[in-house]
Amino acid sequence: MPSGTFRIYHAVEEPGRPRQVNWGELKVDCLTTGGPTATVTGTLVQATPGGPWEDPVTRKVRMGVSFYVAAKGRGPSRIGLSGATSPGEPLLTRCMAPAPDAPVIGGGYVLRDKGPLR
Repeated sequence: MPSGTFRIYHAVEEPGRPRQVNWGELKVDCLTTGGPTATVTGTLVQATPGGPWEDPVTRKVRMGVSFYVAAKGRGPSRIGLSGATSPGEPLLTRCMAPAPDAPVIGGGYVLRDKGPLR
C-alpha cells in the first residue's frame, strides 16, 4: 500500500474579489498511474485554516484527485478533484477519483510512470 502525503494548492482569482487560496494535505492510501494519467486518494489531515476544507479535516474525509499530463503541444494538462462528501454520506472509496476535467491554467505537473511519456 502506498504511503506518504500529497499536498494540493488551489488559487482562485475572480474580477473584483480578493484572491482566494486553499490548500489541503492528504495522507495517501492509494496511488495508481498509467501512461499520462494518475489517481491518488487519501484522508484529508490538514487544510487552510478557516477555509472550505476545515470541516472535512475534522471528519477525516477521504478525497480523490486525478491527473492527465498532456504531452507537449497536445492541449492542456487537466485535474479532477472529488471534493469532500457531506456529513452522513458514505466516504469516497479508495483509489477512486473523478475524471480529470478541469484544465490546469498555471503551474503544472510531472508524472513518472514505468516508462517515458510520449
